Amino acid sequence: MKTILSRLPAFLLIIAILASCAPDSEVPTMDATTAPIPSTVTPQPTSTLVTIPERWSEISLIAGPSGLSHSNATDNYDGTPIPQSAVTLDKDVRWVIDMKVGKLKEDIGEASTGILLQGFREDGSQPVLFFVYQVGAWNLGYAATAAPDYTFGEYFSQLNDPSQHFEITISNGGKRLEIRNDHGFEYQHEFKEPLFANTKSVEVQAQFGPHTTLDISSLSIYLKQAGQIVVASVPSPMPSNEQGFEYILHVSPSGDDNNPGTEDLPFATIEHARDVVSLLNTDMTGSILVLVHGGVYEIKRPISFSIRDSGNNGFKIIYRAAEGETPVISGGVAVSGWQTVPNSPMWKTILLPETVLFRNLYVNGVRASRAASEGTITGLRDTPERDGFLVSSSKLPEISRPQDMELHWIYDWKDIRLRVRDIEVNQDGAKNIRMLQPYFSYAVGMGSSEHPWFPKYNVPFYLENALELLDQPGEWYYNPETRELFYLPRDGEDMSTAHVVIPQTRSLLEIKGGAIGQEVHDLVFEGLTFAYAGWIRASEVGTFGWQAQVQISKNGLEMTPAHVYFSSAHHIDVEKCRFLHLGASGVGLGNNTEDIAIRGNLFHDISDAAIVVGHWDDAYITMPSLQSQPRNNVIENNLIDHAGVEYWGAAGINAYYVENLQIIHNEISDLPYTGISMGWGWSSTTDSTTSNHNHIAYNLITNITQHARDAGGIYTLGQQPGTVVEENVISRMGGDYACLYPDEGSAYISYLNNVCDSAPFWAHIWINSIHDIQIENTFTNVNRIENKGRNIDIKNLVFIDGQNWTPEALSIMDNAGLEDQYDFLHMWLENPGNP
Repeated sequence: MKTILSRLPAFLLIIAILASCAPDSEVPTMDATTAPIPSTVTPQPTSTLVTIPERWSEISLIAGPSGLSHSNATDNYDGTPIPQSAVTLDKDVRWVIDMKVGKLKEDIGEASTGILLQGFREDGSQPVLFFVYQVGAWNLGYAATAAPDYTFGEYFSQLNDPSQHFEITISNGGKRLEIRNDHGFEYQHEFKEPLFANTKSVEVQAQFGPHTTLDISSLSIYLKQAGQIVVASVPSPMPSNEQGFEYILHVSPSGDDNNPGTEDLPFATIEHARDVVSLLNTDMTGSILVLVHGGVYEIKRPISFSIRDSGNNGFKIIYRAAEGETPVISGGVAVSGWQTVPNSPMWKTILLPETVLFRNLYVNGVRASRAASEGTITGLRDTPERDGFLVSSSKLPEISRPQDMELHWIYDWKDIRLRVRDIEVNQDGAKNIRMLQPYFSYAVGMGSSEHPWFPKYNVPFYLENALELLDQPGEWYYNPETRELFYLPRDGEDMSTAHVVIPQTRSLLEIKGGAIGQEVHDLVFEGLTFAYAGWIRASEVGTFGWQAQVQISKNGLEMTPAHVYFSSAHHIDVEKCRFLHLGASGVGLGNNTEDIAIRGNLFHDISDAAIVVGHWDDAYITMPSLQSQPRNNVIENNLIDHAGVEYWGAAGINAYYVENLQIIHNEISDLPYTGISMGWGWSSTTDSTTSNHNHIAYNLITNITQHARDAGGIYTLGQQPGTVVEENVISRMGGDYACLYPDEGSAYISYLNNVCDSAPFWAHIWINSIHDIQIENTFTNVNRIENKGRNIDIKNLVFIDGQNWTPEALSIMDNAGLEDQYDFLHMWLENPGNP
């Protein structure tokens, strides 16, 4: 065994998952300001004992010959994670896989090809179990921390067929491992220390050794369920004026998960209600209602839904706020113990030792600002090592902890935040700011002589996050070494009674299915509030990328996360919810999402975009059994206010490669950059039609482009056949470009009956890669356009003097924005509450 293990290569599959656990703390509940959510009078339920026989529920990830097939003709290792394969080991788990390993040349040496089970822990360590074909047979190994420090291994010389059907089962809390194939091979091992101890999740990854091939024709994950539960059963028949729910369950922060889930004896957690539902939904004869009562549900990890949690037989599973109550799903914890700082107007407190890093702070429901320079500064020149900048000593005070500092640029549409490594004082008194590597070099690498979009000493930047910069009311600074949190109160804030919250959890809600045909479906989330989630990438390595949510990292590109995220899901509604005080993006619709409705929600105080749909990598669908662009989704009647609060390159709504996306009747206001962005690829993917037949209509977009430039009220990229942009109103746009901005490669788009009120240009069509655009019946008081496109058909352009709009324009303006039944969102915005 030692000989075999010594030959195994270090794995090159490094997938980082960032999440945080929040310490237990009491958080006061939110003042109720609710919408007119449809109510259901609940008949008095009875308690019913439900016995569930032992069963394995299947999640199919790959099925059929169109599954995963890869050839690696290089001398290096390659690999890929299997989408939607992450599971936890709180239950017995079985992986069933059919795979075949091949060779591209006769002598492949000691190359190993197969699958890994990769674990992810809070501390960043990644235990791994591998099952690979190497030197003519299958090998098994486990590393409790990271490869190549293997703590266990086996070489199965009798398993010499490179084509195998395996069942791999981990049970008994990770202490038992079983492997069998369909030819009588069986292997069992008992461990003293459990496999994957203290992991957040375990993910399947495929490894491709040099000059080998791997075909995975099927892969399924099975989760074991069994036992008895007591649930609340609704008496039958239901009253004639009531909807026929098969079960009504209750959840309250003051409940107990050992309760039967009645109104008098509710469950304590949404997760437990979900697990109970998963035992009741196999043969539904009516919808199941989970009434979520008011209060704060502090979560340390996301509430997750998989295919087993779906509605069935055409019925829905509904998670609804109880009438007149405000349930808050919070990733934050309350901070107390404030004391005055002697001889200073500041206050401070010392946080608990288990507090994880954070970069947002909220006082009485209002975002506070990290200590920052009052304005921007510019440097004198680059450092001799070109790893930072020299700045005048008069522009930079003495900084006691330079390693906490960030520099913040807004460069055209690029929001760049980079960490400082240290600061030195030169003999001439100038200060040498040296930046944290390699991330500074990555950011500089974004630019070129043609497009110098990278952090430069002579482009104005802000200084942030130092105690010496804390000089304005509403600013704060945290010293992670001493755990001291400093704050300078605003007028009227009494820190002895103030409600102060810091985010400690990143993801709040995850709805993730499996492969095509294995989606989560038929769920409704109604009247819930999602608040106080955080994202700390900028504090760790910085944030910088090409545009919008694209972030450059040492492993390539990654996307700014969404705190509520859907992938491989269909027929799900998110209605009348609030998304408040969030540190990244609000809602994300990822791969293989269809018929998702984001309707009638409030998005307020969001660090990045409110809603993101799709991915920039989907210009071509290359793995149809695993990959599908979002399609037939609806973003309707949402009120989006103050998104992009922290990351100024964010649009209010951003969509990449999507099909038949309906963005209609939304109100979007007070943004740093673009209102709605649709498409990707510029003119580099002229044969892609993945993005098509989208509809942007009846939206009211106001007060945008407040920090960045090169933006649009409605901005598009790439060709999008069949896409229509109609009857939108864009008003009060800053910056330098236009209400309607089809950028590079935009083609086959119709702009009909739009209103442009107070902007630099009404349309910006700046290059001939923009083509086959129809613009008809535009009403504008801006008499400026740039048009260098090809086959641009402009008809019936109506110029308006000041605010003397024509009846046709007034009709468009009256119809844009929220429909009447969603006016309550304005009331919510006036009083968003203090979750």
